[in-house]
Amino acid sequence: MTAVQASSNAEGNGVNSREVEVHQAYYKVNRATTAVARKKAENELAAILERRHSADSKFGAIASIAMKGDAARAEEMLEGNVGTMDNVACHKAVLQASVTHCGSFDDYSMRYSRLFANLCSNDVDEQSIVSAIEAACGQAIVV
Repeated sequence: MTAVQASSNAEGNGVNSREVEVHQAYYKVNRATTAVARKKAENELAAILERRHSADSKFGAIASIAMKGDAARAEEMLEGNVGTMDNVACHKAVLQASVTHCGSFDDYSMRYSRLFANLCSNDVDEQSIVSAIEAACGQAIVV
Protein backbone atom coordinates (compact mmCIF):
# COMPACT_ATOMS: atom_id res chain seq x y z
CA MET A 1 0.00 0.00 0.00
CA THR A 2 1.39 3.43 -0.88
CA ALA A 3 1.46 6.40 1.48
CA VAL A 4 -1.17 8.06 -0.70
CA GLN A 5 -3.48 5.06 -0.40
CA ALA A 6 -2.93 4.87 3.34
CA SER A 7 -3.93 8.49 3.81
CA SER A 8 -7.37 8.02 2.24
CA ASN A 9 -10.19 7.78 4.73
CA ALA A 10 -11.21 4.46 6.27
CA GLU A 11 -14.17 3.95 3.94
CA GLY A 12 -11.99 4.49 0.86
CA ASN A 13 -14.34 7.06 -0.65
CA GLY A 14 -12.59 10.31 0.09
CA VAL A 15 -9.41 12.09 1.02
CA ASN A 16 -8.70 13.87 4.25
CA SER A 17 -8.65 17.59 3.46
CA ARG A 18 -5.10 17.90 4.83
CA GLU A 19 -3.96 15.28 2.29
CA VAL A 20 -5.45 16.82 -0.88
CA GLU A 21 -2.26 18.63 -1.87
CA VAL A 22 -0.21 15.42 -1.60
CA HIS A 23 -2.79 13.42 -3.56
CA GLN A 24 -2.90 16.00 -6.33
CA ALA A 25 0.88 16.12 -6.60
CA TYR A 26 1.13 12.31 -6.54
CA TYR A 27 -1.41 11.92 -9.32
CA LYS A 28 0.33 14.64 -11.32
CA VAL A 29 3.46 12.47 -11.21
CA ASN A 30 1.45 9.44 -12.37
CA ARG A 31 -0.22 11.35 -15.21
CA ALA A 32 2.97 12.96 -16.54
CA THR A 33 3.42 12.06 -20.19
CA THR A 34 7.04 13.12 -20.62
CA ALA A 35 10.19 12.64 -18.60
CA VAL A 36 10.49 16.42 -18.12
CA ALA A 37 6.91 16.72 -16.86
CA ARG A 38 7.37 13.73 -14.55
CA LYS A 39 10.59 15.17 -13.10
CA LYS A 40 8.91 18.54 -12.52
CA ALA A 41 5.95 16.84 -10.82
CA GLU A 42 8.29 14.70 -8.70
CA ASN A 43 10.14 17.84 -7.58
CA GLU A 44 6.83 19.49 -6.66
CA LEU A 45 5.78 16.42 -4.66
CA ALA A 46 9.16 16.30 -2.92
CA ALA A 47 8.86 20.00 -1.98
CA ILE A 48 5.41 19.39 -0.47
CA LEU A 49 6.68 16.43 1.53
CA GLU A 50 9.69 18.43 2.72
CA ARG A 51 7.45 21.29 3.93
CA ARG A 52 5.32 18.78 5.81
CA HIS A 53 8.39 17.12 7.34
CA SER A 54 9.67 20.54 8.39
CA ALA A 55 6.34 21.35 10.07
CA ASP A 56 6.29 17.97 11.84
CA SER A 57 9.84 18.55 13.11
CA LYS A 58 9.21 22.13 14.19
CA PHE A 59 5.99 21.43 16.08
CA GLY A 60 7.40 18.20 17.50
CA ALA A 61 10.28 20.22 18.92
CA ILE A 62 7.87 22.75 20.45
CA ALA A 63 5.92 19.93 22.13
CA SER A 64 9.11 18.28 23.39
CA ILE A 65 10.50 21.52 24.81
CA ALA A 66 7.17 22.47 26.42
CA MET A 67 6.92 19.00 27.98
CA LYS A 68 10.55 19.21 29.19
CA GLY A 69 11.65 16.23 27.09
CA ASP A 70 8.83 13.86 28.15
CA ALA A 71 8.23 12.15 24.79
CA ALA A 72 4.96 10.50 25.81
CA ARG A 73 3.47 13.77 27.06
CA ALA A 74 4.74 15.60 23.96
CA GLU A 75 3.02 13.03 21.72
CA GLU A 76 -0.17 13.38 23.76
CA MET A 77 -0.08 17.17 23.26
CA LEU A 78 0.56 16.75 19.52
CA GLU A 79 -1.99 14.05 18.75
CA GLY A 80 -4.41 13.91 21.67
CA ASN A 81 -7.96 15.14 21.45
CA VAL A 82 -8.48 18.70 22.55
CA GLY A 83 -10.34 18.77 25.82
CA THR A 84 -12.31 21.67 27.17
CA MET A 85 -10.80 24.86 25.82
CA ASP A 86 -11.03 27.11 28.84
CA ASN A 87 -7.97 29.28 28.21
CA VAL A 88 -8.81 30.98 24.93
CA ALA A 89 -6.53 33.95 25.67
CA CYS A 90 -3.53 31.62 26.01
CA HIS A 91 -4.44 29.77 22.81
CA LYS A 92 -4.77 33.00 20.84
CA ALA A 93 -1.49 34.40 22.20
CA VAL A 94 0.56 31.27 21.48
CA LEU A 95 -0.93 30.90 17.99
CA GLN A 96 0.19 34.47 17.29
CA ALA A 97 3.65 33.71 18.72
CA SER A 98 3.84 30.66 16.47
CA VAL A 99 2.98 32.71 13.38
CA THR A 100 5.52 35.36 14.41
CA HIS A 101 8.37 32.90 15.00
CA CYS A 102 7.52 29.86 12.84
CA GLY A 103 5.58 31.40 9.96
CA SER A 104 1.98 31.22 8.82
CA PHE A 105 -0.03 28.06 9.10
CA ASP A 106 -1.02 26.20 5.93
CA ASP A 107 -3.58 23.47 5.29
CA TYR A 108 -1.27 20.84 6.75
CA SER A 109 0.33 22.70 9.67
CA MET A 110 -3.06 23.96 10.86
CA ARG A 111 -3.40 20.54 12.52
CA TYR A 112 -0.88 21.77 15.09
CA SER A 113 -3.33 24.31 16.44
CA ARG A 114 -4.36 21.30 18.55
CA LEU A 115 -0.90 21.28 20.14
CA PHE A 116 -1.37 24.80 21.42
CA ALA A 117 -4.95 24.15 22.57
CA ASN A 118 -3.74 21.08 24.47
CA LEU A 119 -0.80 22.89 26.05
CA CYS A 120 -2.98 25.80 27.17
CA SER A 121 -5.63 23.41 28.52
CA ASN A 122 -3.09 21.33 30.46
CA ASP A 123 -1.80 24.06 32.73
CA VAL A 124 1.36 24.80 30.77
CA ASP A 125 1.86 28.50 31.32
CA GLU A 126 1.73 30.80 28.31
CA GLN A 127 5.30 32.08 28.71
CA SER A 128 6.69 28.53 28.76
CA ILE A 129 4.86 27.78 25.51
CA VAL A 130 6.13 30.99 23.90
CA SER A 131 9.66 30.13 25.04
CA ALA A 132 9.32 26.67 23.47
CA ILE A 133 8.13 28.28 20.21
CA GLU A 134 11.07 30.68 20.19
CA ALA A 135 13.54 27.87 20.93
CA ALA A 136 12.16 25.64 18.16
CA CYS A 137 11.61 28.27 15.49
CA GLY A 138 14.12 31.01 16.26
CA GLN A 139 13.82 34.73 15.84
CA ALA A 140 10.68 36.48 14.66
CA ILE A 141 10.06 36.26 10.94
CA VAL A 142 10.11 39.62 9.18
CA VAL A 143 7.57 39.87 6.41
